[in-house]
Amino acid sequence: MAGLFSNFFESKEKHIVGVDIGSSSIKVVQLYLKKERVYLSTYGSVALGPYANTDIGRATNLSPDKIQKILSHIISESKITTKNAGVAMPFGSSLLSVIRMPRVSDEELENIIPMEARKYIPASLDEVTLDWSIISEYNNSSSEKETKDSNSKKEESKLSQVDILLAAVPNETINRYQSIVKNSGLGVSFMEIETFSTLRSTLRGKTPGSNVIIDIGARMTKIYIVDGGAVRSSHIINKGSQDITFSISKAFDLSVKEAEMVKRNINIYNSKGQEKEVISRSMDYIFSEVNRLLKNYQKKSNKPFNSVILTGGGGSLMGLEKISEEKLNIPVTKAKPFDGVEVPNFLKERIDMIGPEFSVACGVALRGLEKS
Repeated sequence: MAGLFSNFFESKEKHIVGVDIGSSSIKVVQLYLKKERVYLSTYGSVALGPYANTDIGRATNLSPDKIQKILSHIISESKITTKNAGVAMPFGSSLLSVIRMPRVSDEELENIIPMEARKYIPASLDEVTLDWSIISEYNNSSSEKETKDSNSKKEESKLSQVDILLAAVPNETINRYQSIVKNSGLGVSFMEIETFSTLRSTLRGKTPGSNVIIDIGARMTKIYIVDGGAVRSSHIINKGSQDITFSISKAFDLSVKEAEMVKRNINIYNSKGQEKEVISRSMDYIFSEVNRLLKNYQKKSNKPFNSVILTGGGGSLMGLEKISEEKLNIPVTKAKPFDGVEVPNFLKERIDMIGPEFSVACGVALRGLEKS
């Protein structure tokens, strides 16, 4: 079935641009495929704060018309050469849920899942686009046979079950993003929830098993717990990188603009005295919530986490991975979404530094090339 993340659109073009419209910036990445290798053609980013009469790094709430004009500008400035585009939709406007069901035929699942979805979606199904994908299938008998003594219980334990990842996006959100991108001069080849774009670009080459992705945006932080390459749990924490800026501004009596520059230009881990203390303390709530979520998941799964991957604009902060390791007691790395992408030599250092900011845009573009 045609969906948000299960089936990919065929594309005759080998060039595609991934579009990521965030709350504090817009990012675009154009990739192309040549002889089975992926190359970076161009990329671009623009901060939205100044367009909302506020500071760079601040979350905004601009009108679709203004966003469309900004997107048109960045397309021109970045010298995007293709109209073939994939678009990421915000996780905050979507719903992801893992549901467990008896294993029946795909045809039966098609009929059952919309009825089951009503339990999880706080809106009429007519108002959302619904998609689903089987992420695991197993037989209960292997884990339960020792505790089930009666014949009837043994028979029941043999019933196969499946875990299904359910996704729903409001039609209003889909229509708004389609309109913005089309009016900017691009053609929308496909759309997907940003979660899947992030997973695609950050987990390539990672050790299979349980991993955690922490996407630190300006307004919020998104947590994705991933097992076997599939999202098992997802959460939003309503604090982000702009809260670090506010803490620096207050502690050192700086303007928000000055505090933003301090945040971006220092190595948080190596900073001395009050700077490190202020920044670390401003992240305490996020780390506390992440630890709580991870402990709850481990109680259910009984699996250790292989790694934590930092992404998003906040994930680019120098030294944050070392502070994160101390807070979470799990190996932490920064996302490298352009690993495996051929990048011009003069750009490699820059791309490595800003990579976490472009995880979504790069991931969308990569999807567009998967069926080229």
